[in-house]
Amino acid sequence: MHKRPEIAIITPNLLMGLGLKSILDKIIPIANVEIFNQYSDFTDADSERFSHYFVAYNIFCNNKDFFLKHGNRTILMIENLLQSTDQGVTWIDINQNEETLVRDILKLREHSNVASHSIKHHLNSTTTSKALTDREKEVISYIAQGFINKEIASKMDISITTVISHRKNIVAKLGLKSVAALTIHAINSGYVDIESITL
Repeated sequence: MHKRPEIAIITPNLLMGLGLKSILDKIIPIANVEIFNQYSDFTDADSERFSHYFVAYNIFCNNKDFFLKHGNRTILMIENLLQSTDQGVTWIDINQNEETLVRDILKLREHSNVASHSIKHHLNSTTTSKALTDREKEVISYIAQGFINKEIASKMDISITTVISHRKNIVAKLGLKSVAALTIHAINSGYVDIESITL
């Protein structure tokens, strides 16, 4: 049995922290995500128990020694292009729309150390949704790649009405409504390769 992974978000911006927590809760529903608005609160909460730290730029700069020492756990949150991304750690641009941010985090998870073995294990073993048909899997893979209904209909040589019907069935079976959530499901289920996700 795997222990629930724990992720820390360290930022003085509460809205940013809550927004990122909401996204991480969707991507990794089995993780325990905690928000800290000060570095001291984070260290008081036993920082070593967290598998990953999403840290705001100013907190990172003021506590660089700690975060560089834990570089394999640290994800720097860049808010604008004036902030240097050459800090020796993984980084993400936090000021993007949700769909793009989700895709960036998923790419981090796929290509770096952002998903520990326990996270991957839970992602692969927690499937409570009803099974999709082959056509629904094809539709959700196109949705994840950013195609609109008209383009999906053309690619699959079916009517737009049929695409819409498939989408309704997918939403009903999975209980997922947003494109970001469907993209996460498609990648985690292996319906689409993360490299085919365009930003």
